[in-house]
Amino acid sequence: MSEENVELVRAQYASFDQITEGGEVHSWVFGYFDPNCEYRPVEEVDAIRGHEALIEWTERWLAAWSSYSDQVEEIIDGGEIVVAAVSISGRGRTSGVEIRQRFFHVFEMREGRILRLREYLDRDSALEAAGLRE
Repeated sequence: MSEENVELVRAQYASFDQITEGGEVHSWVFGYFDPNCEYRPVEEVDAIRGHEALIEWTERWLAAWSSYSDQVEEIIDGGEIVVAAVSISGRGRTSGVEIRQRFFHVFEMREGRILRLREYLDRDSALEAAGLRE
């Protein structure tokens, strides 16, 4: 199941790239996330829980960008836990400010779906949270 989880993570990034170019958020959420999913982005205090909340949050988040892209740099296979290092870049729709940031995503998988997704700003914290500390 481990390699399947890695491939699912890769596929969801490819699908997310499509929605940043005007694709459909619903199909991304329903296609990759467990109905009881939980997403903890670094910029939010509370977790986003469930399909509907994730769709609403993602649509609002995407509306803030005039351009956005991400590049997967590394994926670490931990079986039911997958860690990905991702570099993002974007331009704010209103401000015009360009950003570049590196994030570390920790995916907890359940039955071929993403159950939990948590973001970290440094690799060591992500690996520790995943129980994969090097």
